[in-house]
Amino acid sequence: MSENLSLITNYQQLREFITLEGTGEPRNTEFKNGNDWEHLKYKITRALVGLSNLEYGGKVILGIQENTADSNPFVGMTFEQSETYTLDKVKEFVNEYADPPLEIKLHKIDNGNGKYFVVINVLEFSELPTICKKDGGDGMLQRSKIYIRPKKKTETSDNFSHHDMRELLDLATEKHHKRQLKIHEKFKKLEETSKTKFDEEVSDF
Repeated sequence: MSENLSLITNYQQLREFITLEGTGEPRNTEFKNGNDWEHLKYKITRALVGLSNLEYGGKVILGIQENTADSNPFVGMTFEQSETYTLDKVKEFVNEYADPPLEIKLHKIDNGNGKYFVVINVLEFSELPTICKKDGGDGMLQRSKIYIRPKKKTETSDNFSHHDMRELLDLATEKHHKRQLKIHEKFKKLEETSKTKFDEEVSDF
């Protein structure tokens, strides 16, 4: 897995990550200014659906200025705002829109000086690309749309190039081939086991 997609679980790791990435958002990461879940839930859901359609998935970091060229991008959020984020709540809401359901991890970070951050990681899709299955957020989420973060844009979008679509299809095809190979290997092993058992039974006569 790419180094920039490793889990961030404390403030030191968060600072190192932002410093390493420099200005702007990396493709597999989306920054959001700090706010409570109710204010951001549709934007976060759209971002997670889009990130799940990238190789290695990605993360949404809450409490970071979207323009990290700012002298202090670590705006954070209040403790009360951070407490509105729970893994169960986020997973339940996001998976009302994501098909297939997403695998999500959530970490809360305290900088020790009254600022709090939330990092939500999402894995890449396991078999089929993630599709939005219903409308929500006054058009922010639309039924049957596929969202990704295009290579040339620093935002999640349903408007992307044929190169981005080809990348998504290639990733899905690769996963399909791997799945078929596992099935083939499983049946081959069963066949070899059956043959061995048959040979043993024949030798007993």
